Amino acid sequence: MSRCVRYFAALLLFSIGAGWPARAAEPQVWISSNDPTYGGAADFWQMFVPDAPWQSAKQHVAVFSIDQNLVTNGPPDKLRQFYAFLKQNHIALAIGIGMLTGNEQWEACRRLRR
Repeated sequence: MSRCVRYFAALLLFSIGAGWPARAAEPQVWISSNDPTYGGAADFWQMFVPDAPWQSAKQHVAVFSIDQNLVTNGPPDKLRQFYAFLKQNHIALAIGIGMLTGNEQWEACRRLRR
């Protein structure tokens, strides 16, 4: 038996023993909202108070995405409450940033990479 065939046979036996192909991972649910500091949902902050009406749904959320503007311009007390909520509910945070448009922004990124 050639080396290639032996390798393939060993890989196949290992795969069968390991249960391959593995079951697909459950999909991750990401949630995002319009930035309340920039004309978004007026009731945004009410999502993060105890007994908010989405108790069952939040159990399925893996990541909550917000804009950079909310991080830099949001009310500090509300942001602390938001971050605590995410931590308590084991929800990851994603922060979207705008597109780099000017040469000075590109230069700043290049300097950071060095």
